[in-house]
Amino acid sequence: MASPISIGDAIQLVQGAVALYKKIKNAPEEIATIGKRLEDLGFYLWTLQDLLNDRRRHSLANLRPEVTKRLQRIISDIRVDTEDVTTILDIWNSAGKIERVFFSMGRNPRKLENLSSSIDDRKKNVSDMLQILGLFGIQSLASDPASLTPHATPEAGVIFVDPHNLGRSKIAEGYIKLLGEWTVRTGGTWRIKFAHSAGMRVRNRSDCSGMLTAIKPPVPISDGNRTPNGTAMASLFDNKYFDYPYKSGIKRYMEQSRSRGITTNIFKTYDYILVFTGREYENLLRFQQALIAANGPDMAPRGKGRILHLGAYLSNHGKPVEITDAPKAKDGTDSRANWNVKTSQIKLVVKVFMKNELAWVQPVKGDQQS
Repeated sequence: MASPISIGDAIQLVQGAVALYKKIKNAPEEIATIGKRLEDLGFYLWTLQDLLNDRRRHSLANLRPEVTKRLQRIISDIRVDTEDVTTILDIWNSAGKIERVFFSMGRNPRKLENLSSSIDDRKKNVSDMLQILGLFGIQSLASDPASLTPHATPEAGVIFVDPHNLGRSKIAEGYIKLLGEWTVRTGGTWRIKFAHSAGMRVRNRSDCSGMLTAIKPPVPISDGNRTPNGTAMASLFDNKYFDYPYKSGIKRYMEQSRSRGITTNIFKTYDYILVFTGREYENLLRFQQALIAANGPDMAPRGKGRILHLGAYLSNHGKPVEITDAPKAKDGTDSRANWNVKTSQIKLVVKVFMKNELAWVQPVKGDQQS
């Protein structure tokens, strides 16, 4: 068995293969697909390495042995696939004939397709590890949590992002505002500086809709500037919870708000960017990559703009749960019952996020509110 390699070694291997790919002129579709997937894989590995290096609580020395072994298996698989790709690209670069590539793989064109799929799987493996480390690094994955540096930010800006900024993101924004009032009015510490929501597929108030439509796969854009889903808002506000005067003000504010898009400054403005599905998570990573490529690393400064998949707090066998929109009723209309379930799910993950990332202490039920 080959000896383990580091994430940095894997990055160098992938970067070498990408450099070979970029030398190829008029590459056939099979080669081009592999090259693009390698570029994505390289960015994910770079992000993972940055996370591990930047936060002592996530360093490999502090991870449980089973987590370290899982990560080493992923890196080992990446090495094998990348070395195979490098061999193929070397052959193509020297001969320029797809027939020679197929010949080197035993005259089996499906091997090239399988290798491309394998690289895509490796990217998903790294993506899952990023999400799990990002959310559960100190609580669930460290071998000695008590020895690690506290990671609560004195004050943080957060933004909830979904596609259209009409349902899930609006519920999360409204709920975190309710939590803030409850916490402050009972004398607790509240570390949220500001909380907003936005949609990746919304043109209104966005300065980057053109860039978003250009990322792969493309993100379709709508005009936006719409009021939130009424049934979703009712599921959050039309009940007995937070039955204090501030609730009506937050409800009115949320119901009158308009759907808006994200901006190029999102990774500089916010400390936490919170999404609900893996697709949203990956689209934001691609957008971050495009921003850095177009405008330099200052668009995503170290320690800011951390993307978190909220569904990882509802982890299912190590994989984040997808928090999708509430299902429609049989007649195609919005279902209050379904939105009630979805809102309960969102409220749970928002509270866990606050406790894990910002050391929020939930007020005791019945505490006097000022």
